[in-house]
Amino acid sequence: MSIIIVRSICIITLLALTSCVTWDSGYRPTREETLDIFIAVLKSRLARTPLPQHRDLYVFLNEGVIPGLAASFKDYRVIVRGGSPGSSPPHARWYYLHMGRYAPDKAFVYLEASERSGYIVKLKKREGKWIVVDESKFVLT
Repeated sequence: MSIIIVRSICIITLLALTSCVTWDSGYRPTREETLDIFIAVLKSRLARTPLPQHRDLYVFLNEGVIPGLAASFKDYRVIVRGGSPGSSPPHARWYYLHMGRYAPDKAFVYLEASERSGYIVKLKKREGKWIVVDESKFVLT
């Protein structure tokens, strides 16, 4: 099955799984808030699967390039690109982040990692900071 089809199925499932949550349909996160959400997801992921310092880390964002993301990870050489990694991703570690549903105090992000594993990451806003509260491996059966 093509990676594009699998990625599309994962994103559709993310939206379906999170649709049971009550959402403020008028809410749209600012660029800064989107940046904070993506930083929280990446920090959580790097804590779970450490990467040696000064290595390349590619980050692909469905929201397009967001200034400031690379500067938040000074221990790595972060290359941020808009869109997906496509069918020929880099050989270095990479993550693809797709913003799912969000509200002023909660968000869901689909994360795909270089090992081709997909995750649904749930975040909550506590005391003005976004934190990851759950990360579930996405499995297609």
